[in-house]
Amino acid sequence: MSDHNVNIIVRHHDFDKHLLTNDICLISTTNNFEDQFIKRIPIAGPRYKYTAGDICTVYGFGVTDTMGNMERSTEKLRKVHVKIIDIKKCIDAYQSRKTSQYNAYVSKETSLCAGWPEGGKDACKFDSGGPLVGNLNATTSVLIGIVSFGYDCGNANFPGVYTKVNQYVNWMLDFEKTRNIGTGAVFVNN
Repeated sequence: MSDHNVNIIVRHHDFDKHLLTNDICLISTTNNFEDQFIKRIPIAGPRYKYTAGDICTVYGFGVTDTMGNMERSTEKLRKVHVKIIDIKKCIDAYQSRKTSQYNAYVSKETSLCAGWPEGGKDACKFDSGGPLVGNLNATTSVLIGIVSFGYDCGNANFPGVYTKVNQYVNWMLDFEKTRNIGTGAVFVNN
């Protein structure tokens, strides 16, 4: 494994750490990550469509229980299959959970929810920023979301909430243009 030096980190200018809206950032490194084991995948383009019930995969190094015990986190990348949940059901669930201490916001435009109605499988603590990957077809995976937040982990009726990357394509392209950085990102629509 090689080292990767970060030369630029750009957080979205409208990120709100209390509501967790616009929960996305871009990182530019001095060298490429791609090698024989690491391959880039296309990013969902602005017209990429999701359907409730689609099966996706979330990857991460996070914990595997709701207690968030560090002993349960790992240096080994894990994955779990989750189902895209209807956004209205997700919004309703989190609206019912709002308190003065828990005020995260699920947006119809910029959020994507995934998990299982019965709970049990989800992204968890320390998975934040990880990829939610869908399938364009039988052989091509697509980055469709970024782990943002959830209520505990694997909680029934509270799916994980992801930043919907296809809503940030113009922001990503502006980053490339204003910084004169060629990322080689490929955007696809289905």
